[in-house]
Amino acid sequence: MCLGPTAGTLHQLPIHTTVAAEVQKIMRLTVPVIAQVAQQSMSFDNVLALRPGAILELNRSAQQDQDMLINNQRIGQGATVTVGEHFGIRITEISSPRQRIKAMGR
Repeated sequence: MCLGPTAGTLHQLPIHTTVAAEVQKIMRLTVPVIAQVAQQSMSFDNVLALRPGAILELNRSAQQDQDMLINNQRIGQGATVTVGEHFGIRITEISSPRQRIKAMGR
């Protein structure tokens, strides 16, 4: 029994099988998710003056939720937590699956 294409014959899977396989490939893609602490604008000369030990004051309270970004698009917020020796984000707000997909496509 031959399961693949044979000479002179093009073997095609049903469209729903092909689409399902493509969707599975897409679902396995990885994208960077950024937890943004804060943003700060600085003049060019202040950026050049930064040195080790300098403190950059940010425009956000330490207790305020952090933004979660994909492709610089906000997809949610969360509280900073510690997980062992690492930082983590406990999600407090998340956009709809449709909005998250849209953010990944930008």
